[in-house]
Amino acid sequence: MPVTTNRHLGSAGGEYPDAYYVRLGENRFVSTLHAQGAWQPGEQHLAPASGLIVAELERRLPSDKLVSRVAFDVLGVIHSGELTIDVDVVRPGRSIELIEANMRHDSQTSIRARVWRLSSTDTSEVAGTEWAPLPSPDSMHSMKGLSEWSGGFIRSLEARQETGARPGRGRSWLRTRYPLIAGETDTPVAGFVKLIDTANGLVARERPGRAFFANVDLTIHFCRVPEAGWVGFDTRVTFGPSGLGETFSVLSDICGPVGTAAQSLTVRLGENSPLASGRAGDRTFTPPADLYQDLPNGDYASVVEARHDRQQAFLAELRQQRREAEAKDDRETADLVSRTILDARDCFEQQNIDFLNQQRSAEGSSNE
Repeated sequence: MPVTTNRHLGSAGGEYPDAYYVRLGENRFVSTLHAQGAWQPGEQHLAPASGLIVAELERRLPSDKLVSRVAFDVLGVIHSGELTIDVDVVRPGRSIELIEANMRHDSQTSIRARVWRLSSTDTSEVAGTEWAPLPSPDSMHSMKGLSEWSGGFIRSLEARQETGARPGRGRSWLRTRYPLIAGETDTPVAGFVKLIDTANGLVARERPGRAFFANVDLTIHFCRVPEAGWVGFDTRVTFGPSGLGETFSVLSDICGPVGTAAQSLTVRLGENSPLASGRAGDRTFTPPADLYQDLPNGDYASVVEARHDRQQAFLAELRQQRREAEAKDDRETADLVSRTILDARDCFEQQNIDFLNQQRSAEGSSNE
């Protein structure tokens, strides 16, 4: 992945609005730090970028026809800073039309989108689906797994996830309070699309840094117009044996399923990964010597809770260091801290297993 300079509005320490983009003209925008991608500080996340493309398409080509399919191909790094959205009708029609829209940075195109819009007719008598509805957002717990990812866009999200989620499979809900464009209201479809590309990181099969698994496209099919607000994901992730992968999600709004999303993944490990100098398991991490000093005396559960709190506080400090490095466009330090976070999590997991085994061994000895 080519390294790109951090040109997001706010990256130099100045003020920026609570929105993903600021309009500069009829078809020109600048990204804010809220649109920052997860793989490197100087890129945009495809999620808000794809939402912006749909928003501009709908604004400049208003129609009673409905968005049926949106396919985004990522042609290169989605650079931060100023950008232009071009829109063109490829196949006009009274009941069916195909529209193409591009995001470009000067003469370099980063995203090419094609959108099918179809005429709306009353088919309520035959409406139905075989997709199961998601449990409500209120029934799920606050999602902590997104903390493994860096970037301003991820930090702008509120996430919920079911307790039974596991790497590669799970159900989740996302929402954000930020509009796509400062001072403008999202359309229902654009406001929904701006969250969908996060599917690839919700139930990742591997932690970022241990494996690189960026998606090169995003294809969305709708069976009805979505409602604004929460976006639901019933997601499955597959990694093949030769570098290919797919993230597939059934999408829902608060009223039920609305369509599907598929992402084609390029999966890389070790020396082939653009972000990691080796797999996390190939590196060693030693916690600070005073991490577990002066733990409170008490029963086993109290000690475990205290150890967990210390570990989480240590990881929080590392994440703050990563945010500071990203704000300074110090990619080398940000990547180093990201790898340290992953190694620390692996180390703590093993330490907790060892601690549990020691406790069980001590209880067994006392019962003999």
